[in-house]
Amino acid sequence: MSKIRQKLLRKKLSENLCKKPKKPTGKMMREVGYSKSYSKKPQQWFNTKAGKDFLAWLDYEIEQVANRMNEERNKAKYKELADTLVNLKKLKQTLEGKPIEIEELTIKWKK
Repeated sequence: MSKIRQKLLRKKLSENLCKKPKKPTGKMMREVGYSKSYSKKPQQWFNTKAGKDFLAWLDYEIEQVANRMNEERNKAKYKELADTLVNLKKLKQTLEGKPIEIEELTIKWKK
């Protein structure tokens, strides 16, 4: 049963990446069947293997967006990728329980 809940939670967390406003992690945990006491401390889930795997996947996605930014030449698409990168980094820091710190992003266009 716990593997099913883990998969459901990972799916909900992934779907929640793009939504505004974002649903609290504890609420999503409760929806997939975790106990009330466990869902009040979602950080515990991120210390499990499934939680660490999800954060590793998130790191991979951040890296892919950053690599794509290096290849992109269209200004509008680049800005969209930059916004996505910032949002993914904020989300990861939030899920890890860290204060949100985003380094300044400077864009210089070559003529």
